[in-house]
Amino acid sequence: LSGGGLCVLLNEKPDVGWILEGSINLVGHDVHFRGCIIRVIPIENKGTFNYEAGVEFTRITERNREEIIRYIFELQRKLLKKGWHINER
Repeated sequence: LSGGGLCVLLNEKPDVGWILEGSINLVGHDVHFRGCIIRVIPIENKGTFNYEAGVEFTRITERNREEIIRYIFELQRKLLKKGWHINER
C-alpha cells in the first residue's frame, strides 16, 4: 500500500489493464479508489494465492491519498518504536 497504489494477492490471473474499484478500511475509515492493474506476477510455492497484482490508483481524492500516506507513516512510526528497521528499496 502506498499513496500511488497497492499490491493484491489473487487466486485467478487478472490481465494488465483491467480497471477495478474498491475501498480500503484504514482503522474505521473507508478509502475509496479506482485503479488499473499495471503488473501481474505469478507466485509459486508461497501459500494459497497464485498471483500478485500491482494496482496503480487512477481515481482517488487527494484527501484519501493523504489518509493512506498518514496511515503508512503512523505504522512506520510504531514499528520504529518497537525497534524494527524499515529498509528502503
